[in-house]
Amino acid sequence: EYYAAPLQNYSFDILNGLTPQVDSDVYVSPYGDDSNSGLEPDNAFKTITHALESIIADSLNPRTIYLSDGTYSPSTNNEKFPLNLFDYVSLSGSSRDGTVLDGENQFYGQGGGLLSLYGMSYSTIENMTLTGGLASKGGAIYLGASSANINNLVISKNYADQGGGIYMYDSSPILSGLVIKYNASEEEGGGVAFRSSSPVFSDESLCSIYF
Repeated sequence: EYYAAPLQNYSFDILNGLTPQVDSDVYVSPYGDDSNSGLEPDNAFKTITHALESIIADSLNPRTIYLSDGTYSPSTNNEKFPLNLFDYVSLSGSSRDGTVLDGENQFYGQGGGLLSLYGMSYSTIENMTLTGGLASKGGAIYLGASSANINNLVISKNYADQGGGIYMYDSSPILSGLVIKYNASEEEGGGVAFRSSSPVFSDESLCSIYF
Protein backbone atom coordinates (compact mmCIF):
# COMPACT_ATOMS: atom_id res chain seq x y z
CA GLU A 1 0.00 0.00 0.00
CA TYR A 2 2.96 2.35 0.43
CA TYR A 3 3.74 2.27 -3.30
CA ALA A 4 0.28 1.90 -4.84
CA ALA A 5 -3.11 2.53 -3.26
CA PRO A 6 -5.83 1.41 -3.28
CA LEU A 7 -4.42 -1.92 -4.39
CA GLN A 8 -7.74 -3.17 -5.75
CA ASN A 9 -7.51 -0.54 -8.49
CA TYR A 10 -4.33 -2.06 -9.92
CA SER A 11 -3.35 -5.28 -11.64
CA PHE A 12 0.32 -6.21 -11.72
CA ASP A 13 1.94 -8.67 -14.11
CA ILE A 14 5.63 -8.77 -13.22
CA LEU A 15 7.55 -10.74 -15.83
CA ASN A 16 11.14 -10.16 -14.72
CA GLY A 17 12.54 -9.19 -11.36
CA LEU A 18 15.59 -6.96 -10.97
CA THR A 19 16.50 -8.30 -7.50
CA PRO A 20 16.42 -12.03 -6.63
CA GLN A 21 13.83 -12.66 -3.92
CA VAL A 22 14.56 -14.37 -0.59
CA ASP A 23 11.84 -16.32 1.22
CA SER A 24 13.66 -16.34 4.57
CA ASP A 25 14.98 -14.21 7.41
CA VAL A 26 18.05 -12.27 6.29
CA TYR A 27 21.13 -10.73 7.87
CA VAL A 28 22.74 -7.35 7.24
CA SER A 29 26.13 -5.96 8.25
CA PRO A 30 27.84 -2.68 7.26
CA TYR A 31 30.79 -4.91 6.39
CA GLY A 32 28.76 -7.31 4.25
CA ASP A 33 28.08 -7.29 0.51
CA ASP A 34 24.78 -6.92 -1.34
CA SER A 35 25.92 -9.67 -3.70
CA ASN A 36 25.92 -12.14 -0.79
CA SER A 37 23.00 -14.48 -0.10
CA GLY A 38 22.06 -12.70 3.14
CA LEU A 39 20.99 -16.02 4.66
CA GLU A 40 23.70 -16.21 7.34
CA PRO A 41 25.53 -13.67 9.53
CA ASP A 42 28.81 -14.56 7.80
CA ASN A 43 27.21 -14.04 4.38
CA ALA A 44 25.29 -10.85 5.18
CA PHE A 45 23.94 -8.16 2.89
CA LYS A 46 25.58 -4.75 3.19
CA THR A 47 22.51 -2.50 3.18
CA ILE A 48 19.11 -2.64 4.80
CA THR A 49 17.75 -1.15 1.58
CA HIS A 50 18.81 -4.23 -0.38
CA ALA A 51 17.39 -6.53 2.29
CA LEU A 52 14.00 -4.82 2.02
CA GLU A 53 14.11 -5.14 -1.78
CA SER A 54 14.91 -8.85 -1.51
CA ILE A 55 12.86 -10.27 1.35
CA ILE A 56 9.47 -11.96 0.87
CA ALA A 57 6.99 -12.02 3.75
CA ASP A 58 3.27 -12.47 4.33
CA SER A 59 0.85 -13.32 7.11
CA LEU A 60 1.76 -17.02 6.99
CA ASN A 61 5.50 -16.38 6.72
CA PRO A 62 6.54 -13.30 8.72
CA ARG A 63 10.24 -12.50 8.40
CA THR A 64 12.94 -10.59 10.26
CA ILE A 65 15.90 -8.56 9.01
CA TYR A 66 18.70 -8.98 11.57
CA LEU A 67 21.23 -6.15 11.82
CA SER A 68 24.71 -6.66 13.21
CA ASP A 69 26.28 -3.94 15.34
CA GLY A 70 27.78 -1.06 13.40
CA THR A 71 26.74 2.22 11.78
CA TYR A 72 24.36 2.22 8.84
CA SER A 73 24.63 5.56 7.03
CA PRO A 74 25.22 7.09 3.59
CA SER A 75 28.96 7.41 4.23
CA THR A 76 29.67 4.07 5.95
CA ASN A 77 27.75 1.51 3.89
CA ASN A 78 25.86 3.58 1.31
CA GLU A 79 22.57 3.17 3.17
CA LYS A 80 19.61 4.99 1.64
CA PHE A 81 16.97 6.66 3.82
CA PRO A 82 14.17 6.66 4.61
CA LEU A 83 13.72 2.92 4.82
CA ASN A 84 10.19 2.15 3.63
CA LEU A 85 9.17 -0.76 5.83
CA PHE A 86 6.22 -3.02 5.14
CA ASP A 87 3.99 -5.46 6.98
CA TYR A 88 5.18 -8.83 8.27
CA VAL A 89 8.84 -7.76 8.10
CA SER A 90 10.52 -6.89 11.40
CA LEU A 91 13.79 -5.01 11.86
CA SER A 92 15.94 -6.25 14.75
CA GLY A 93 19.30 -4.82 15.77
CA SER A 94 21.93 -6.68 17.78
CA SER A 95 21.98 -4.10 20.58
CA ARG A 96 20.35 -0.78 21.34
CA ASP A 97 23.59 1.18 21.57
CA GLY A 98 25.68 -0.78 19.08
CA THR A 99 23.33 -0.89 16.08
CA VAL A 100 23.11 2.69 14.79
CA LEU A 101 21.06 4.10 11.91
CA ASP A 102 22.55 7.53 11.16
CA GLY A 103 20.95 9.80 8.57
CA GLU A 104 23.89 12.21 8.85
CA ASN A 105 21.44 15.15 8.92
CA GLN A 106 20.60 14.89 5.23
CA PHE A 107 17.04 15.84 4.27
CA TYR A 108 15.14 12.81 3.04
CA GLY A 109 11.69 14.14 2.28
CA GLN A 110 8.30 14.75 3.80
CA GLY A 111 7.69 11.71 6.01
CA GLY A 112 10.28 9.88 8.07
CA GLY A 113 13.93 10.80 8.07
CA LEU A 114 15.06 7.24 8.80
CA LEU A 115 12.06 4.89 8.98
CA SER A 116 8.73 5.25 7.21
CA LEU A 117 5.89 2.96 8.34
CA TYR A 118 2.58 3.09 6.50
CA GLY A 119 -0.24 0.65 7.15
CA MET A 120 1.95 -1.61 9.31
CA SER A 121 0.25 -3.72 11.99
CA TYR A 122 2.24 -6.94 12.19
CA SER A 123 5.86 -5.90 12.49
CA THR A 124 8.42 -5.02 15.16
CA ILE A 125 11.25 -2.47 15.21
CA GLU A 126 13.70 -3.15 18.02
CA ASN A 127 17.20 -2.84 19.51
CA MET A 128 18.88 0.10 17.79
CA THR A 129 19.74 3.80 17.91
CA LEU A 130 18.20 6.24 15.43
CA THR A 131 20.07 9.50 14.97
CA GLY A 132 20.77 12.21 12.42
CA GLY A 133 17.33 11.99 10.81
CA LEU A 134 15.91 15.08 9.10
CA ALA A 135 12.43 15.34 7.55
CA SER A 136 9.31 17.49 7.43
CA LYS A 137 7.43 15.02 9.64
CA GLY A 138 9.13 12.49 11.88
CA GLY A 139 12.85 13.18 12.02
CA ALA A 140 13.53 9.54 12.91
CA ILE A 141 10.20 7.69 12.42
CA TYR A 142 6.97 8.42 10.56
CA LEU A 143 3.93 6.26 11.27
CA GLY A 144 0.76 6.45 9.19
CA ALA A 145 -2.18 4.15 10.00
CA SER A 146 0.19 1.80 11.79
CA SER A 147 0.15 -0.22 15.00
CA ALA A 148 3.61 -1.76 14.86
CA ASN A 149 5.60 -2.72 17.96
CA ILE A 150 8.53 -0.37 18.62
CA ASN A 151 10.84 -1.63 21.36
CA ASN A 152 14.15 -0.80 23.02
CA LEU A 153 15.28 2.15 20.90
CA VAL A 154 17.33 5.28 21.50
CA ILE A 155 15.93 8.10 19.34
CA SER A 156 18.37 10.97 19.62
CA LYS A 157 19.45 14.12 17.77
CA ASN A 158 16.84 14.09 15.01
CA TYR A 159 14.96 17.08 13.60
CA ALA A 160 11.68 17.76 11.80
CA ASP A 161 9.13 20.51 11.34
CA GLN A 162 6.71 18.28 13.28
CA GLY A 163 7.74 15.38 15.50
CA GLY A 164 11.48 15.71 15.88
CA GLY A 165 11.81 12.10 17.03
CA ILE A 166 8.52 10.47 15.98
CA TYR A 167 5.49 11.68 14.06
CA MET A 168 2.37 9.55 13.99
CA TYR A 169 -0.99 9.97 12.27
CA ASP A 170 -4.01 7.72 12.73
CA SER A 171 -1.76 5.19 14.47
CA SER A 172 -1.72 3.10 17.64
CA PRO A 173 1.76 1.60 18.02
CA ILE A 174 2.90 -0.26 21.12
CA LEU A 175 5.96 1.52 22.50
CA SER A 176 8.30 0.05 25.10
CA GLY A 177 11.81 0.66 26.36
CA LEU A 178 12.35 3.90 24.44
CA VAL A 179 14.74 6.73 25.23
CA ILE A 180 13.74 9.80 23.20
CA LYS A 181 16.14 12.69 23.82
CA TYR A 182 17.83 15.72 22.27
CA ASN A 183 15.44 15.87 19.31
CA ALA A 184 13.96 19.14 18.06
CA SER A 185 11.15 20.46 15.88
CA GLU A 186 10.38 23.73 14.15
CA GLU A 187 6.66 23.72 14.99
CA GLU A 188 5.55 21.05 17.49
CA GLY A 189 6.51 17.81 19.15
CA GLY A 190 10.22 18.07 19.79
CA GLY A 191 10.20 14.46 20.97
CA VAL A 192 6.92 13.02 19.64
CA ALA A 193 3.96 14.50 17.74
CA PHE A 194 0.58 12.70 17.80
CA ARG A 195 -2.21 13.31 15.29
CA SER A 196 -5.46 11.32 15.65
CA SER A 197 -3.39 8.60 17.33
CA SER A 198 -3.56 6.49 20.48
CA PRO A 199 -0.12 5.01 21.18
CA VAL A 200 0.18 2.45 23.95
CA PHE A 201 3.10 2.87 26.31
CA SER A 202 3.65 -0.59 27.77
CA ASP A 203 3.45 -0.93 31.56
CA GLU A 204 6.90 -2.49 31.39
CA SER A 205 8.28 0.10 29.01
CA LEU A 206 10.02 2.60 31.29
CA CYS A 207 10.00 4.99 28.32
CA SER A 208 11.88 8.25 28.81
CA ILE A 209 10.93 11.24 26.67
CA TYR A 210 12.95 14.44 27.04
CA PHE A 211 11.54 17.66 25.58
